[in-house]
Amino acid sequence: MSRSLAADALVRARIPADLDTPDRVVMGLTVRQAAILAAAAVPIYLAWHLLADRLPLPVLAAATAPLAAVATAIAVGRRDGISLDAWLLAAITHRRTPRRLVPVAPARDAAPSWAPAHTPATTTGRLGVLRLPASDIDGDGVLSLGSSAVALVAASTITSNLNTGAEQAAQVAAYGRWLNALPGPVQIVVSARRVDLGERAVRIADASHALPHEALATAAVDHAWFLLDLADAHDPLERTITIACTATTPTPTGDRRTSPRVAIAREAHRRAAATAQALADIGSRCRVLDAAEATAVLTAATDPFTATDPRTPRTPPTTPVTAPDTSWDDAAIDANRDEEDPW
Repeated sequence: MSRSLAADALVRARIPADLDTPDRVVMGLTVRQAAILAAAAVPIYLAWHLLADRLPLPVLAAATAPLAAVATAIAVGRRDGISLDAWLLAAITHRRTPRRLVPVAPARDAAPSWAPAHTPATTTGRLGVLRLPASDIDGDGVLSLGSSAVALVAASTITSNLNTGAEQAAQVAAYGRWLNALPGPVQIVVSARRVDLGERAVRIADASHALPHEALATAAVDHAWFLLDLADAHDPLERTITIACTATTPTPTGDRRTSPRVAIAREAHRRAAATAQALADIGSRCRVLDAAEATAVLTAATDPFTATDPRTPRTPPTTPVTAPDTSWDDAAIDANRDEEDPW
């Protein structure tokens, strides 16, 4: 028991979780909360100062109590993990935002010919410009977000349960050092998507003809059939881990010829490379994604059921995206299930 407790005590790393917590300045209140309460306290104080001699105190208290209650609720209240004032601002912004967006600024109050019919009951009736977060992907795979840039890192998981207590402690400590050394915000995205085992089985079966021995070819075909049976009996998924490293300010280089946009992109790529190196030290296979791989990741994020091959042709910006008709392909697959072994 003591040996187990000692091993568990080693696997620890101090990682502060309150980096983004605002400072408390007065009476346990943040600057934002104090400003909201002060903005409500000033008119309440003026009302009491001017009307205390003219109105009964119960009437004056009843008139100012709702304002004080609303200000207190907005200052200290929270919903969905965010402050209530930020939540209300987001709700108002969402309500006033146009529901119908077009790729270019509309010259008239009309949608393109291919757009669905206008339904005033569900839209605001106004057209807006479609502004995507990412405006460009450079050759290094860095996404331009206007005033900031993002570089993507692909990482794999590690099997720490197979390591000793000392090795696990070293991995946790290295992971903690990476978190503590982050110079800017990062986002760790863990996603799962279906695996197309049928395509892999076909590739294995085709490659079996080039194997030098008949036993190897037979084993390859058996493995292909195993993959087909696995895909038919289960719904296999593959997990991918993508780390987005964001840079908002460039690293000072002293070179005035470099534009701020290029400098921010270089800083994002540098942070991504540092992240890949830091996570590689704990056994994860990491690499910074290039332009084609970053495009494939974004494509899979918007539609996880399509191919992510960078060579796949993309839809032109002015062409509407429609879902393909897969009824014929499904019928063909059902008709060929009872055919003889193609291998």
